[in-house]
Amino acid sequence: MDDRGRLAQPLKRPASARPGRRAHPRARAFGARWPLPRGAGLAAVAALFLSSAVYGIHQGGHAAAVTSTLREARDAILNAAGFRLAAVSLSGVKQVTREEVFAAAGIAENASVLFFDVDAARRRIKAIPWVAEATVRKLLPDRLDIAVTERNAFALWQRDGKVSVIAAGGSVVSEQP
Repeated sequence: MDDRGRLAQPLKRPASARPGRRAHPRARAFGARWPLPRGAGLAAVAALFLSSAVYGIHQGGHAAAVTSTLREARDAILNAAGFRLAAVSLSGVKQVTREEVFAAAGIAENASVLFFDVDAARRRIKAIPWVAEATVRKLLPDRLDIAVTERNAFALWQRDGKVSVIAAGGSVVSEQP
């Protein structure tokens, strides 16, 4: 004690100073060399929960349902922001119906223009046998332009009671029983 009645030392000793217990020699050095940033524990727990959820979704076979739900939520947010697909102009179709082109392009009723994949839509439209070339363009904020060039019928081919329409390149455009 000093002359005023106060203790010069704390009442409790640190754990490393207690008899019989010694702290690890590098325990203090670890904290001094690499101090963890504030919130690192919370971030580690969040990363653990997120990775567990992703692993469970993958192992449970729910990936397709989760991605479609997230895609619908994304489209709903973008539609509210003004990027709803309001008009689609289609040109160059004679043999193919409008519904076939829209189905092949993947145009949904609540689709948004911003995340519409024009390259994938063009490939799917070109997979239609009558279509020789297709062009798909986004016209922001709310329009889509599709131009289709169809193949010309070159010949009819009958074999085993089936009549097929053949294009100039030799590809079968349509078969009819």
